[in-house]
Amino acid sequence: MGDITAPPTAATCPADHGSSRYRGRPVGHLCDSCYAAYIDETDNRQAEEEGATAPPPPAAPACPGCGRDQDRRPTGYGRWVLLEPRLPLPNAVVPEEHQWFITDDGIAVNRQGETAPFGDHCRIAHRLVCSRRSHPARLAPIFTSIWLHNRACAGLPIDGADDPGDTLP
Repeated sequence: MGDITAPPTAATCPADHGSSRYRGRPVGHLCDSCYAAYIDETDNRQAEEEGATAPPPPAAPACPGCGRDQDRRPTGYGRWVLLEPRLPLPNAVVPEEHQWFITDDGIAVNRQGETAPFGDHCRIAHRLVCSRRSHPARLAPIFTSIWLHNRACAGLPIDGADDPGDTLP
C-alpha cells in the first residue's frame, strides 16, 4: 500500500493546459494559470463572505449606499474593506465572524477562524450598519445600535419605513 499523504501521480492540469505541479490538497495538480484562477476565485468568495468588496484606490473610500466616507483598508488577500470609521468596539459585543483588526502595517484582518484576537477592541465592516440597508435584525444588538445612529445622522427615519431593502452590493 502506498503513502496516503503522497500526491497523486498524474502531472497534468485537468484543463489540459499542459505542465502542472502538485499544489497540495484539496487543489491537486494545476498549471500556473489554473492555480491563479483558483486562488482568485477563493479570494473573491472570501471577500463576498466578509464584505471586503470596496473599490480600491484611487476610488474614493465612500460607501456606495449612503455616500459617507469610511475607513478603507486593504486585506491580506488583495481586496479592500470599508470599516465603520473611528469606532473600535470591545470584542465581547461583536460576534467573532464580524471582528476586524488592523495590523501594524495597516492590513485589515477578519478574525473568522482565528483563535486569538489581535487586541481587546475590534472594528466592523460598514456594510452591516449602513444607514441605507434594511434593519440588521438578525445580527447582534450592537449592529442595531450603530445602524440607528447612522440613520439618525443621515436624517432617515429610524423605523426604516422608507427602506427599499438591501440595495448594497
